[in-house]
Amino acid sequence: MSYVVFIETLKVVVTKKRLKFLVLIGNCEIK
Repeated sequence: MSYVVFIETLKVVVTKKRLKFLVLIGNCEIK
């Protein structure tokens, strides 16, 4: 597995986690 592929995969994972986190915060604020 090359570094580029690893870094790109990591970026996608981090972005998804960040979006999920923001959605959770948004839901809490709405309630």
